[in-house]
Amino acid sequence: NYDLFPKDDKIEIIENTSILKEIEQLGRLELVKYNFSEIFEYKQLSDGKIIGSSVLKIHDYSPDLGVVLVASGEAVGCIDLTKVKLSDIELSNDTVLVLLPSPELCYHKLDLDNTRIYSFKNNSWWSSLFADESDDEEVLQMAYRETENRIVEAAYESGILNATNEQART
Repeated sequence: NYDLFPKDDKIEIIENTSILKEIEQLGRLELVKYNFSEIFEYKQLSDGKIIGSSVLKIHDYSPDLGVVLVASGEAVGCIDLTKVKLSDIELSNDTVLVLLPSPELCYHKLDLDNTRIYSFKNNSWWSSLFADESDDEEVLQMAYRETENRIVEAAYESGILNATNEQART
């Protein structure tokens, strides 16, 4: 016979309060999920380079930046059942016929836990000495945004709406 709480240990009860902030009405029926993995290269070419010259060399003070990502993401196709109207429903004897709305892309997202930065290129002598971390961070954020856009394009190109429609029929 084991005691879960030995008599000499003190038990402390911590109270917390949950506050309901918002209730959302959900009506989307998720039918298809596409998982993507892609190698994506993003380059940001500097607008105007500031060139400085010395006796030995010309220095490029405004670098071209580049990122190569091995990206993972997903896109989900659904049907929004909140768009079904009474006129979309037909009753006859023991059969109910429902005209479903068109399929749509519910959401897409980049899986940051499984996305890896393969390389980061900062092509400038000056920036190798005086790195600007805000430029690096901005380029990474732009690369992530462009990768998410690519997930949407790949989902449409792969026929996610047709697959969602077929799954709805099933």
